[in-house]
Amino acid sequence: MKHFNMKRFAHVLSYTFSTSRRNLLSGMLGMLMCYLLMFFVANFSYKDTTVNSSMVVDRAYDMSSLCTLIFVMLSVGTIFRPEESKQGRTALMLLPASNLEKFLGRWVYLWVYTQAGCLMFAVADGLNYVYQLTHGQEALSALSCLVEVGKTSSLTAHEVAMWRLSMADLFLVFMAVHAFYLLGSTLLRRYAFIVTSAVLALLVILWFWHFESLFSALSAERLLWLLFAFAIVCIILFTWLAYRAFCRWQLITRKYLSL
Repeated sequence: MKHFNMKRFAHVLSYTFSTSRRNLLSGMLGMLMCYLLMFFVANFSYKDTTVNSSMVVDRAYDMSSLCTLIFVMLSVGTIFRPEESKQGRTALMLLPASNLEKFLGRWVYLWVYTQAGCLMFAVADGLNYVYQLTHGQEALSALSCLVEVGKTSSLTAHEVAMWRLSMADLFLVFMAVHAFYLLGSTLLRRYAFIVTSAVLALLVILWFWHFESLFSALSAERLLWLLFAFAIVCIILFTWLAYRAFCRWQLITRKYLSL
């Protein structure tokens, strides 16, 4: 089966979600508890001073952003964790579907899993809003504050365009790192998240050590556009390499490589 078939792909998705529903629910519950903990810490860190709702929301958002990044990267780095065992790998390889359908099925599940976990921030934010109302504080929602970011009349049209480009670059860089972890989880059989994180840290160090000076002379606008193009190339390259590595999977593999 080398060609993509939508009916088979639907069966692969159904199988993936039915066998991973417990993991999906535990991930959502875990992220909800994590976000609630961040709001709890942010609220009680100002218990000796006058409570400022904006300060609480800002601190909770900063801590939650770090937790979200770790959660997403850990999710990608362990996407093929069930296939670390011979039984799990056999079950995946014996599915009556093409490699593309299996790969896309797991990729779709990954995005649903991560988005469901991240959406728990909205639930925690709503619960914090209710908490502020019931305790006589100024009720402020973190999500409403995010909507207002960048909506200021003091910025020129060029500054607004640069701000939007920088946000697009931030998202694309995040997607490039996401694709890099996908490649690591596909290529490595064991300790994929740890090894991929170590390699990424090494690459970042080498980048700032050898290449940062080469781009310091560029204008901010050119640097943003260069980063935009570079991130897109990395996303396509890492995702394609991850799929190619997945197609080379075998039942009997080396101890640490999935190939």
